Formats: sequence, C-alpha cells, structure tokens
Amino acid sequence: GCANACLGDNQMLNAGIPLLNSPDDRDHGLSTRQAFCVTINYVIGTGIFTLPLAFTRSGSVFGSLLLLLSAFFSYISLTFVIETISRCDALSRKGDESEDSADYSISSVSWEFSRIADLVHSVRAKQVVQLLMCLYCYGALWSYSSVFSSSVVNLFFESVFGEMCDIYNNPSVSCSRGYLVSLTVFGVIVVVLSLLDLEEQATIQVALSLYRFAAFGLMIGTIVVSILFAPPPWFPGSQPSQAMSMIPAWNWTGYVILPSSAVALSMHANFPDVVQSLKSRQPGSVKAIASSVFIVVTTLYLMVGLICALFFGDRAEALITLNWKSYTGPSFDGEHTAVYAYIIRTMILAFPILDMLSVYPLVAVTLSGNLMESVPEEVSLQYSQVRIKKSLRLVSALPPLIFGAVASNLEFIFKFIGFIAFFMELFIPCFLLLCARHRCSKRFGPLPSTPYASLYNGNWYVYLTISFGIVAVALDIFD
Repeated sequence: GCANACLGDNQMLNAGIPLLNSPDDRDHGLSTRQAFCVTINYVIGTGIFTLPLAFTRSGSVFGSLLLLLSAFFSYISLTFVIETISRCDALSRKGDESEDSADYSISSVSWEFSRIADLVHSVRAKQVVQLLMCLYCYGALWSYSSVFSSSVVNLFFESVFGEMCDIYNNPSVSCSRGYLVSLTVFGVIVVVLSLLDLEEQATIQVALSLYRFAAFGLMIGTIVVSILFAPPPWFPGSQPSQAMSMIPAWNWTGYVILPSSAVALSMHANFPDVVQSLKSRQPGSVKAIASSVFIVVTTLYLMVGLICALFFGDRAEALITLNWKSYTGPSFDGEHTAVYAYIIRTMILAFPILDMLSVYPLVAVTLSGNLMESVPEEVSLQYSQVRIKKSLRLVSALPPLIFGAVASNLEFIFKFIGFIAFFMELFIPCFLLLCARHRCSKRFGPLPSTPYASLYNGNWYVYLTISFGIVAVALDIFD
C-alpha cells in the first residue's frame, strides 16, 4: 500500500525517476494561451458529438444537472492532478528530509500517470495504471479514426454523387470502400503529426481550436435562426416553445449521459503533458488554464447538448453534426438549398474531421509517454531517447487505425471508453493524490498545502469524488 511505498533516492534512480535540484525554467515552450488551446483540443474529442443524443434520453433538466455535476467533479479531479504533480516534483528533488526543504514548484519533468504511480506507490500500481491508460487511449483513438472516416466518406458521397453514405447502417460496397480510403488518408496525416512534440504542434493546434469555436457558433446560430424565423417541418407546432415538448424534462432512468459526459470531459491523463510543455509553470498560470478550460467547455457542452436535443428531438444522430446534412438555410429539410447553406453545412460536417485531426496526435503523445515508463533499461542504453520516443509514437498511433478498419460501431466504442473514462477521470487522480500526500508527510513531516492546491484540497473532497465515481459507474452498468 501507500505506507510501504517510501523509496529512497537510490531506489528512485534505479526506477528511472529523475532527482531534481531545481525547476527547469526554459525559454521555449507553450504560452498560457497556446496551452489553453491545446487543452481545449484535448477535451473536445468525440464526446461532444454524442451529448445531444444523451440529452434526448436523459431529459433536458435532468441531463443538464447530471452534466453540471459531472463537470464539477471532473474539475476537482483535475486540480488533484495538478497538486499531485507538484508533490512528485518535491519528492524527486535532492534535499534534507524536513518540511522546510520541501520545494513544490513544478519542473519541466513530464509526470505521466504511470510514472507518478511508480513513485508514490509501487511498480504493480504503475502496471495497472498503464493497462488502463492503454485501454482508454487506444479506445479513444479508435473512435477518432471511425468518426473521421465516416464523416469524410459521407461528405464526399453527398457532394460528388448526391447520395448518403451511412457507414453505420447497412453501407453499400462503394461506401465501405470509401470508408477504408478515408481511414488510410487519415492514418497518413495523424501518424506524421503524432511524431511531433506538443511545442511543434502549437500553431496547428491553435488554428484548429479557433475553428472549433467557429463551428460551435454556427451550430448554435443556425438552430436559433431556424427556431425564431423558419421552424423545421418536424416541429409539433408553429411556436418555438413547442420544441420543448419533443423531449422530456426528466427521465429518472436516463443515466446514459454520465458515460457520455465522462468521455467528453476526460483529459486528466493528458494534462501532465500540457504542464510539462508550458513556458511558465507558476501556480497561477497552471490553475488558470485548468479553470478557464472547464468553464468554457462546460458552457459549450451545455449549450450544444441541450439546444441540439431540444431542436432535433428523436431525430438526433449518434454523431450530431450529421443532422446538418439536411440544412437548407435558414431552416432544415427545405425544398431548395441556399448558396450560403452549402458553406455552413460543409463547415459543420467537417467539424469532426478537423477535430479528430487535432486530438488524435495529442492522445498518441500521451500514450507513448506512458509506454516510455516500461522501456527496459538495456533498450534505453542501446538506443537513443529520440529513437525510442518516435518508435513508441508509432506503437501508439498505428493499432487504432487497424481497429477502425475492422469495426466502426460508435455505440460500442463509446460504451467501452466511457466506462474506462471514469477511472482515468475520477478514481486514478484521487488514488495518486492520496498516495502522494502520504509520501510527502512521511518525508517532510506534517503535511503542508502546496501553492498548486485548489480550494477543494480537503481529503473529504477526494472521498466525495470517489463516491460520485462509484455511483456513476454503478448507474452506467445497470442502466
């Protein structure tokens, strides 16, 4: 357990854990704004596209409350990750075993979840964390490849042949072949991007983050205009308020939004990579990035999920952007399509395409960093770190592309990664923080607060988060 995991300096060196003398203040790295954009791209993956369908099953009010509750505990859990990183840096620094010697400033060392587990607990804990990391990241990357390829082939068939290509419902032979071609093109692009470090991807990630906000604005804007000026034919009446009758306000058995929100809000295992890549790792900067990202993302998720669910009702697609296939301007399912509607439709349908292009290499970087912790010492001595890193990036990026070619069922994929997301988002951060606090108390004496701790740093918040996770998992299993 945590009480038996107190390593000495020599043991840390043997375990491959660096001992630090001081933070590594670099002149290069991500600015706070760049880090905000990269983190936004980490969070907004495939989860956002399934939220409207989840809202239709949970109800508008009940679904909103569950999403806000999930976001609250997810944010608290992210603050646990930040505090844990600072404690790991303190434990890894050379110094006297006293409270006064504790330096909790964050260095440039990338504290992947598996490395943290190795330091604060045991090798066995590291192996368990790595297994969950592999399952989650490979599952997420699998979903990204499927979403990208299905969106591209559908957009191509509609633009060129004037027909739909639904890869999820009895696709034709030509549709299936087009899916595989799209998957191949996607693979070439993301594998190349996965070989780049976060700092090298900064410009691309900022541009794609801006596109995300533009696409969100178009989705919400087109719905609002349609409701106010041109209600679609499926509305039960001519009054905009009658759209509310399309889904219930409360569905006490509709807990399906919990795994959807877990996937949509999960980026906790990726955040150490963002912190490591920062130019300034001062407490204010790191905490500001975390809080601002969650405020923005939760607001967007609530708006998009609720508005799309109320508007489309039971017509909501599993991939919500596909509902814009019928956008004709200023409404949907019109007899004629306005010229501007083609532009808006293309931008929204392309949203998942560019979204997957940006998030895929980010997750591949995180997965490869965790796999790096299992590289045997003899391999590290025989090959350069750059060569090992590039090889592990390929090991991370290639298998999900093969999975995407074999199976493209989004419902199964989201169910799979949604379950594991609870562990990556709630349970593991809480476990690592408790172990890190125990290690610090054994080394430095009475446990002090760190500059990186949030307002929710009490142990009872940790246990409350664990309790919420247990309830969420139970509801997900029996739903």
